[in-house]
Order: sequence, then structure tokens, then C-alpha cells
Amino acid sequence: MLKYDDELHQKDVADSLTLGYTQNDAAYARATWVLHSPEMSDFLAGKAESKLLLVNGNSEATEFISPLSFVCAKITDLMSVSNHIITLTYFCGRHTDELREQTANARGMLASLVGQLLTQIKKSGHKDFNLDLSSVGEDDYSAIEEEDMDALFDIFRAVIIQLPKGTVIFCLVDSLSAYESANRKEDTIALMQKFARLVKKATSVEFKLLVTCPGRSLYADRWGALNDRRSQTLFVPEDL
Repeated sequence: MLKYDDELHQKDVADSLTLGYTQNDAAYARATWVLHSPEMSDFLAGKAESKLLLVNGNSEATEFISPLSFVCAKITDLMSVSNHIITLTYFCGRHTDELREQTANARGMLASLVGQLLTQIKKSGHKDFNLDLSSVGEDDYSAIEEEDMDALFDIFRAVIIQLPKGTVIFCLVDSLSAYESANRKEDTIALMQKFARLVKKATSVEFKLLVTCPGRSLYADRWGALNDRRSQTLFVPEDL
């Protein structure tokens, strides 16, 4: 029903991690600065609550595989050692050609995140977790198969809010600006608005959303408040 390729996802993470270790000194310095920043420390290990962190890289905006891709891959790799943490990662910069890949857009991103979420829950084998999707009707399943964004997000949210209390979910979206082009921006903005609302409403679990842009997001001001206690923006200095 859901078009999700776990092997492709694992390859995206591995390739981004490998490229990060082979990047030049300047790029590595930018990645290191972000990983060691107070904002990132608070996001990863601060108060136990849902959070949103947007990182604007202030570097060449056309480089959709950037030092921040390594940041997302590194966090994914570090968190993978724990069976108690769910880590969802999507690299927009690795999926930009809609002629070759029809899912290279916000809908494809969400389908991947839903697929990762369900796959990890199945692998973890939580004995105290029984997923209830009885509210999903046949029409909803048809819409999911067609990658309707509202139907996909309904599944995503339903699973997140049913997870055991205190579950930590890291959701990492790299190079979002690749999906802010004229033909993709409206779906991207709509999805980010949904994610931002989920950060505010997810109180029984820790839904931690990290969004990166090599340059800067053009439409983040349309997501909702980004400078309150649980939503922050980090700007990487240009002169590192």
C-alpha cells in the first residue's frame, strides 16, 4: 500500500555520513560548529519535551548535499544504537529530480517518514504498544496509496500520539529548501505547518523535529511561531 524502500533510506544515511567524513576542512568546521552549538545540545538532550529546531546554514544554497547533511546523518547514526529512540530522517537533496523520481517532493518525504516510523515500530517489537488504526477507512487507504498528504499525515500523527508515554522521536529533514521551489513550495509549507502544530500538541511523547537548509528557508515564517520556548532558529555564521 505505502511506497517505501527501506534499503534506499539506509543508503541515503550511509552515503551522507561517508560524504561528511570526506568533506573539506571548511565544511567539516561548519558541521562541527552546529553539532556543538548550545541550541543543538538543548535540542538533543535538553528538557524532555517536543521541540523544533530550524538550522539555516548560510552557505551556498544550491548545494543540497551540505555540511548539514552530515549533521543529520551523524545524529541518525548516533541514535541508531538505542532501541528506545525512534529516528526518522529524510534527505531532500538526494531526491530532487521529479522527472526521474515522481516522489521527489513533500508528499514523497512524508511517505518515507511514515514508512520509516512503521518499520522501526515493527522492528522494535514494543510489547506494551498495540497500534490502533481502526479509524482509517477504505477511502483513507486509497488516499494513502495515492500519497495524499492529508491522509499520510493522519496516519503519521495517529501513530505518534499512540506511542508509549515518554517515547522519543527524532524527525530530521535535511535540505528542506530543495523543496521550496515554485512548483513544490505550497505542499512543503503545508507539511511544515502540520509538523509545527504536532510539535506543540505532542505532550505525552517527545517529538523532536530538526529541519536544515544549506542557505536559509524562504518560507519558514509561514510555519508558525519559531522563536518560542520549544521552537528555535539557529543561524550558522558565514565566516567559520
